[in-house]
Amino acid sequence: MTHKPITTKQFIAWAVLITVVFVLYVATEGKIPFLSLLPVAFFVIMPPETSKQPMTLRQALIVLGGVAAMAAFIWWTVTHHTPESDAWARSFGVFIRHPGVAVPLWLLFLYLGYRRWRAKPPLKEAALQEEAALQDQE
Repeated sequence: MTHKPITTKQFIAWAVLITVVFVLYVATEGKIPFLSLLPVAFFVIMPPETSKQPMTLRQALIVLGGVAAMAAFIWWTVTHHTPESDAWARSFGVFIRHPGVAVPLWLLFLYLGYRRWRAKPPLKEAALQEEAALQDQE
């Protein structure tokens, strides 16, 4: 799947949002759910023609399935709460918020955004752009 390259403004906004998310996540020890800002970063790099299209039935089902899976997970964790699971959750939370884990994740997100910024346009579009450039020269 070839993605369209993003503009420089989109990449800068992406990098700033990702950096803010990870800095606040580590600084507040995860007490405030700054990871909920991640979807905003993904909307920033979405091409305008994609964001204006209506969702297909398949996309709507994927979104509803994701929301249902998250709701089921939250319900399960609330109903199956034990002291052992609470201790495990605390230790996992300390691990995942550690800068040794958060910094590589942050760098991975920045790298993926950089790759999207420097991606070559799909071949069809590149051919159309070359054709348009040739017509402009004539």
